[in-house]
Amino acid sequence: MRAIALAALALAALAAGGPGSLDRSFGSGGKVLTKIGEGSAGQTVALQRDGKIVVAGAAHTGSNWDFALARYTSRGRLDQSFGRGGTVTTDFGSDYDYAFAMKIQPDGKIVVAGWTNGSGGGHVALARYRPNGSLDPTFGSDGKVVGPLGSGFALAVQRDGKVVVGGAADRSFAVFRFKPDGSLDPGFGTNGEVTTPFDLDSAAIRGLAIQSDGNIVAVGSAVGHEVTEWALARYTQEGSLDTTFGAGGTVTVFENALSNNLAEAVVFQGDRRILVAGTQLEHVALAGFLLSGALDPTFGVDAGVTTLDSYSTTRAGEASAVRLQRDGKIVTAGIWADLDIREFFVARFNHDGIPDQSFRSQGIAKTDLTAGEDSAYGLVLQRDGKLVAAGVAGNTNGSDGSFALVRYLASSACRVPDVRGRPVGVAKQMILHAHCSLGHVAHAFSSSVRKGRVISQRPWPGSSRPEHARVRLVVSSGRR
Repeated sequence: MRAIALAALALAALAAGGPGSLDRSFGSGGKVLTKIGEGSAGQTVALQRDGKIVVAGAAHTGSNWDFALARYTSRGRLDQSFGRGGTVTTDFGSDYDYAFAMKIQPDGKIVVAGWTNGSGGGHVALARYRPNGSLDPTFGSDGKVVGPLGSGFALAVQRDGKVVVGGAADRSFAVFRFKPDGSLDPGFGTNGEVTTPFDLDSAAIRGLAIQSDGNIVAVGSAVGHEVTEWALARYTQEGSLDTTFGAGGTVTVFENALSNNLAEAVVFQGDRRILVAGTQLEHVALAGFLLSGALDPTFGVDAGVTTLDSYSTTRAGEASAVRLQRDGKIVTAGIWADLDIREFFVARFNHDGIPDQSFRSQGIAKTDLTAGEDSAYGLVLQRDGKLVAAGVAGNTNGSDGSFALVRYLASSACRVPDVRGRPVGVAKQMILHAHCSLGHVAHAFSSSVRKGRVISQRPWPGSSRPEHARVRLVVSSGRR
């Protein structure tokens, strides 16, 4: 019975610190909630080079919605050196200003894109902030840009500093390019703007990425009467459709009636595939496309796509973000829908799109933050491999939510075992089973420890280290 109890405890400890587990050293038990104004909603997240985390979205202040940002330390605390007490809000002068996308430039400046309810309807809105959270006066008008009619849902920054925004205008895909000073780039499309209609009634870009050759890939959805489908387009650096992609530069897949089919995020798997995450038939979905625009039949569970069983009779689950780990594994984050519950999820896949069974529960980690609706929209991977999902928590009526962050472990923790007095062979096995690795082994004479057994170790037994952390040993050579 004692052996069974010890085995159960060991399995429980492994599960608590395994891939997909909450990182208890972050915020409060792995979670952070921040309400800005009367309510706020995080929509995107970015990671600074120093490890600080920036979240952008919108805050409800009085009768208005404004751009809102918050910056956190690597421990999940508001960074008091940023803005006012760690947060910033920006009013464009309308009653509705909402940020959806963000990038951090190499110089540390933060570019945010979204939508403002300006004259004549909605306009693309941009703001650029200095690293301390103040608006950058060298960008647009005192740090702000109100662009053409349309919306901005996705953002990329080119190597030359030009800012590419993807969204919708004239019921079509719309791509806008701005120069580093915030003015529209006349060398792109028509006066800095390109629109691409699809066969259905309307279309909008939700994700954007720039290939190594400078071409721009946009993903989103096309919507008709009770019909939706995934829509993709690829543009040249000058803003023309790339005719080598799909049918004349565009691709549509997964058309279905009376169900949500939305492409939300895109990332490149080297020069091999274009990975797109979103919703297919109400389920969380990850698809792999060849560079030609065709679905890659060797990817995923079902001829190019893998779906996860996030399903509700009233709401669809969705993958809102996708990233690649250094080891090639694919991570998505978004909304897990189960009946009337909406919660954060992070899922991990092997490089071929098959769910990674070593990650939490069949490749999926789910986190319920509040009694309200919790939705993850952004994802970053830290240098230490930990995963940070960001979005909104407790959003029950559209105006009372909070910025929300959850940090997950990407690998099993190394819980250093006590191997003192153990034969060196046994010690090695204990170290490996604890998800640590064997470091330098030194030998020393000992009058109290038998030859071949461990005299001492570093780190100290019981300490927690990252997976595969090295454990150094001193082994007895026997009496002198």
